[in-house]
Amino acid sequence: MKGEPQVYVSTAQAAALLGASARSVLDWAKAGEFDGAFRTPGGDRRGGDWRIPLTSIEAFKTGEQSPRDSDPKESV
Repeated sequence: MKGEPQVYVSTAQAAALLGASARSVLDWAKAGEFDGAFRTPGGDRRGGDWRIPLTSIEAFKTGEQSPRDSDPKESV
């Protein structure tokens, strides 16, 4: 609904909601599979953490948005 603030979750929270590994969610986020996902500013020694809109996760779960290829190594 318009006017409501967007809710963002971490990759670990997204993984729990999707029933996937945190690594898969991280890979999907890096590949641009979640609309509106972004990386937070990192510290001196590492990059930031990913934040993913809850609406993107819901779209992903319902099939409105899906990974292009969840694990390219598995498609042999």
